[in-house]
This record gives sequence, structure tokens and C-alpha cells, in this order.
Amino acid sequence: MGSSSGLSPEQTPFYAPLTGRLCQGDIVRSVPWGLIPMPVEICRKQGGPHQAKTHPVGELQSAFKKGQELILAQAESGLAMVLWPDCQLDKFQNQGRPEDRWFAGVAPVVPMEPRLPPPVRQQVRDGLRRMYSLVPANEPLGIPESYVDLRLIWSVKQAMLTDRVAALSVHAQAALMERLFAFFTYQRPKPSAQCPECGAMIAVSLLFEGDSSGD
Repeated sequence: MGSSSGLSPEQTPFYAPLTGRLCQGDIVRSVPWGLIPMPVEICRKQGGPHQAKTHPVGELQSAFKKGQELILAQAESGLAMVLWPDCQLDKFQNQGRPEDRWFAGVAPVVPMEPRLPPPVRQQVRDGLRRMYSLVPANEPLGIPESYVDLRLIWSVKQAMLTDRVAALSVHAQAALMERLFAFFTYQRPKPSAQCPECGAMIAVSLLFEGDSSGD
């Protein structure tokens, strides 16, 4: 599936200056992300400080009976992109929740080389890989040509996302929204839609271009 926005790094700016608050599309350093392997293993304290033992979840009848458990996960750490929209990121503060209850959805920003073979890299550049969103190289920012792996969306606390590297331009944010729409729905947005009230035709791209106001 190609990009319905028709945007390319050569045609429109991808990056923008950082703002004073966390926004959708921000790229952040040193963010852990990963997968929970099978079988799930629960980590329980045992013995002295910093001592613990892992147990397969099927061997513990008490697993998750009292709420949350510590579990093992296979994780990496690196660049990640914030995927939740600004209104969701701001919602926690607007509702008066304590800062340790502010969350964000992120996905890893993975360098194309050596992860992807050359033919697949070109497909990502052409927008033909639905699960990958292109991140152009930016040498001053220390970002190699990369892709966001939308299959690995991971929830973290916003307090972890302080080392922000870059923000996205309005056009790049719109392209990201379209990519997320296509990834979750398997559908490509139509170029325009008709208002049921007045009959006016509205460019669908305008629906994806937010004003970052958090409304």
C-alpha cells in the first residue's frame, strides 16, 4: 500500500523544532521497548536485597491474584516515536492526575541498515510496507535512515520521555496519522469526503493535520 498523502522527504520538511511539551511524532532517545516471551515468567523477590527468582506463570496459582506482577520481557533501548495524539497525551494533566499516571504510546525507531535488506528499504521509502513508517535520515540530529515499527507499540510513562531529539512537521504528522489509519484499518483514506449537513467537499488530509493545541 503506497502513501495516500504523496509526501516525500524531498517535497516537504519532515522535521520541526521541538515545542515545550510532549507531542505526537516526537522522537525520543533511550526508550526501552520489547516483547513478552512465552511462556510468561513472573519475577518474585526471594532472599536478600536484589535477589529474585522467576517462575513460569502456569506454576504459580497465586499469579496476578493480587493485581500487578513483575514479569520478564526481552527488551532493547533506543530511539522511539510518540504515536498517541496530543489530546490523549494532554488528557492526564487536564484531568488532574498525578504525573506518575501520565502515559504515552511509543514505537521503536529502527535503523534500516542492517535490519532490512535493500529491496525492503526501498519499499519502505515508497510507502509499500503498511507496518513501517519512514523516518528520513538527519545527520545533525544523529538519526540514521530508519522506520517506525507500528507492530511494536508500547505504553510507557511520560516521565521516561524527557530526552527528546526531534519533532515532526505538520505535514509529517499528517502522514503519520494516515499511516496509522491504514495500519489499523487496512484501508486507504479517500482524498475527500462530503459534509452531510452542507454538502461541501472536504479534503480528508485536513482531518489528519492537527494544530497541536491539545483540544
